[in-house]
Amino acid sequence: MQPTIEGLPRNAIEVLPSTLHGTVMSDKYKLVRVGVDGEGSCFFHSVCYLTNPQYCNWSLNEQKECGENLRKSIAQELSGDAGEAKWAEFSQTPIAQRLIKRDVKARSLKNVIGWFKKPSVWANEIMIAYVSWKMNIDIVFIDAVNTRVYCDTLPENQGARNTIIVMWVEQEHFEPVAVLKDYTREHVKLLTMLKDPAMIAEVRKTYKEQCPKAKLN
Repeated sequence: MQPTIEGLPRNAIEVLPSTLHGTVMSDKYKLVRVGVDGEGSCFFHSVCYLTNPQYCNWSLNEQKECGENLRKSIAQELSGDAGEAKWAEFSQTPIAQRLIKRDVKARSLKNVIGWFKKPSVWANEIMIAYVSWKMNIDIVFIDAVNTRVYCDTLPENQGARNTIIVMWVEQEHFEPVAVLKDYTREHVKLLTMLKDPAMIAEVRKTYKEQCPKAKLN
């Protein structure tokens, strides 16, 4: 059994333990995880951290508001006049079709809106897939308990897109994962969103090796 990996305090940075090296990228890349709020919206805080280069320069309140506002904006979008059309478009994607088939509750837009509206509800697979689709990014998860990639998150027959990495801590908390580019005693430089085609290709290759049923372009 692997040692327990607990959540980090907010903004704390820790190099991934050796048991997790190579789970999503080769050992030539040093990966770190970063602590975020864990009150139920940790997935949204993680996405905010990884998609906003200025996140670390914000106050703690601004950081928290980013995740809360992302979640709230999606709930408002789906509740608005164009919400049903947006959901219908997303629901036609292969990954949505598969997830909706697997989770009866996810078939109801009313349920999904309710999940997005309630900050204490953890992000489930259909919510994560919608965020990925809406933001046009790929989200790859490291399952820290099973020390491997979590399958079923990359869309089928979808070309490579900008990619972010998120750790699933104890299967109950999400934290952002970044590539350590450079560091000194006074400064740490992290790559939070992968845009380099070579790096993205490596992540997709590793994902495919661990999730052989995935249909990736």
